Amino acid sequence: PPAAPAVATDGMTPEHRAQIERGATIYRELCFECHGEDGRGEPLAGGAPGATMAPALAGSPRVQAHRDYVIKTLLHGLTGPVGDRTYAQVMIPMGQQTDEWIADVGSYVRNAFGNSATFISPEDVARVREASGTRSSMWTVDEIATTLPVALQAEPSWVVTASHNND
Repeated sequence: PPAAPAVATDGMTPEHRAQIERGATIYRELCFECHGEDGRGEPLAGGAPGATMAPALAGSPRVQAHRDYVIKTLLHGLTGPVGDRTYAQVMIPMGQQTDEWIADVGSYVRNAFGNSATFISPEDVARVREASGTRSSMWTVDEIATTLPVALQAEPSWVVTASHNND
């Protein structure tokens, strides 16, 4: 397998460094075949110029957004268009893997290829796995988007106080 792209681990806890190392191993054994050694998507043989087997992970707003996007994609797979592109292949479900495995590879892709995002814990994966219940179908990007938390936008009419006594 190819060498996995380095991740700057300065300032990481020993636990996070170990998680990155495990995730990198998984990536270079499996994920690189479709997502490419550099996380920009493996070129599609015989495809149009720029066509790739799978979406880029490098710089992906979905990969760097809420961690549940990556967790749901890894657990149940992904089908349909991603952004403005449709891919011939689907992201296969990896839900048979352990919570730690999902957390490791998810944390790696969220922090490799120039990405910078929060780590995924095995507890995060367990939470999403339980909430998914008996789901047996792959997600679409739009389906996942409807399940993620949305940042509140401040409204000028809001009044915020910091006291339990408004006198």
